[in-house]
Amino acid sequence: MKKIKLMSLVTILCILLGNVVYGQDPVPIPQNTVTRVPCQSGFLGCSNDNIYLTLKPSGQFGGVKALFTSSTSQGFPNSNTRIIISIPGTSQTSVGTYYLPTTIGDQTVIPSTDGILPYTVFIKKTGNQQFTLEVSEISL
Repeated sequence: MKKIKLMSLVTILCILLGNVVYGQDPVPIPQNTVTRVPCQSGFLGCSNDNIYLTLKPSGQFGGVKALFTSSTSQGFPNSNTRIIISIPGTSQTSVGTYYLPTTIGDQTVIPSTDGILPYTVFIKKTGNQQFTLEVSEISL
């Protein structure tokens, strides 16, 4: 009798734990997708060099940092809209306050003179939750 009660208890626990672990999928976090636009061959001033893009919430803490190569696409939580650009292998980081554009067709420009010489970075809103990132070696 004790074995049956113990087996029943274990079975109930397994069922409960199974529902917790394998229950409904969690609600997905809305994502902004940023896609790097690679340079076309022979296009002067364009750069395929790697850069880091960090998108942070409006506060000072948190955020997501991603390495963008010439053809990276990365999702970021919608709440992360503050832009920080940094150059791999250096201490160069943008120092200004920049945000993702809010209107389709608008773009945010992070100039090279903001601490990321020799690169100027353009982030353009191309659709709902869709952005492109381009890197130029032309100093602004």
